[in-house]
Amino acid sequence: SRDCSLVDAELDHGTSELSMESSRHLDECERCRRLYAWFRQTPAVAEAPPHISASVLRNLPQSIQPVSPRRSTPAIASQLVGLFVLVAILPAILIGLAGLRQMSLLQLITMSIVLVGGLTALALSLGWQSAPGGLQRFSLTAAVGIAALAFLLCSALPFPWHTPEPFYERGWLCLKHGLGLALVSALVFWLLLRRGAPMGRGFGTALGAVSGLAGITMLQLTCDRQEGEHLLFWHGGVLVVATVCGLLIGKLFPRFSAKSA
Repeated sequence: SRDCSLVDAELDHGTSELSMESSRHLDECERCRRLYAWFRQTPAVAEAPPHISASVLRNLPQSIQPVSPRRSTPAIASQLVGLFVLVAILPAILIGLAGLRQMSLLQLITMSIVLVGGLTALALSLGWQSAPGGLQRFSLTAAVGIAALAFLLCSALPFPWHTPEPFYERGWLCLKHGLGLALVSALVFWLLLRRGAPMGRGFGTALGAVSGLAGITMLQLTCDRQEGEHLLFWHGGVLVVATVCGLLIGKLFPRFSAKSA
């Protein structure tokens, strides 16, 4: 009825004292009297025994540990770039810069723009993922796609296309060395980023891509086979394999973690 609806509305607003009209209605309506009686009841609060409360208060301060503040996205990206230079360029210097001597000035500038641009995009993506809920200026798909497409175009345009012999033997050697460095790079980068973001599909993909880019960088500096098909198939294969492996690990890791928990 209308009077019941009036009582319901006043109780919904948390009114402890009903209006005169609603109070008169309580004398006539058993349903509203029971509802109002339930509303006025004070819920019982269960109190813990004194010895448990004392134990909690005694142990709580000891369990509180200081937490270091999260680094900013530019700081994370800068540290990642520094590690990238360390793990990709330092081994190349130790091995020998045969690839650097083989490239012309145009090839060197073009490849440098591609590698630096891809590294910047992926480092920012990993930095954004390390801040849960943070704004991402561009998607991970765009970062990986642009890096792969830029390397494809760079391999196809400024570098000559002719297949030297042996194509597969030398190519397999580059792929193996590039993936080996990518694996080492992934472990190093993960140690830097592990506190910021949990391993997942997006994080694993970005980590694999930037590790593959480190392998490509080392190969570009050390490999004396600077032909388009060799770069595209074998050097580019490092980026593809590392990215796919990162995607699969990031996708499967939460499932294994949930089963072991």
